[in-house]
Amino acid sequence: MTLDDDAVKIILSTKGTMDDVSPEMKRILDYIDGKGASDKFTEELEEAVCSARQNERWRLDYMTLEYEYRQRYLEGKEEGLRKGEETGTAKTRERTIQKLHERGDSIASIADIVELDEEEVKRVIDAMKR
Repeated sequence: MTLDDDAVKIILSTKGTMDDVSPEMKRILDYIDGKGASDKFTEELEEAVCSARQNERWRLDYMTLEYEYRQRYLEGKEEGLRKGEETGTAKTRERTIQKLHERGDSIASIADIVELDEEEVKRVIDAMKR
């Protein structure tokens, strides 16, 4: 896949059936697929993986980072839902003001119904006229 920024992404599958990769890449893909180390590079890779798994500090840092990502995701999701709800409520309120105004209700009556002050109702009505 080629992108506009001249970056090139190559997508490899450990379950691929075409033999269009180098023998070295095939050994790496086999290792990733769980078939074990089969050359010096994949043996070194296996040692690094084992070392990382046994490194308690690294694991703690990784878990902390995962927790932080999860918290930020949840906070962002919550904020998005809140903003969406606020936007939806504002749009509904504006449509209600418009319909009541078109029906001929007074500013005071509309303000009472939509629970806004009269100045805000006037602002919405003025914005609709534009």
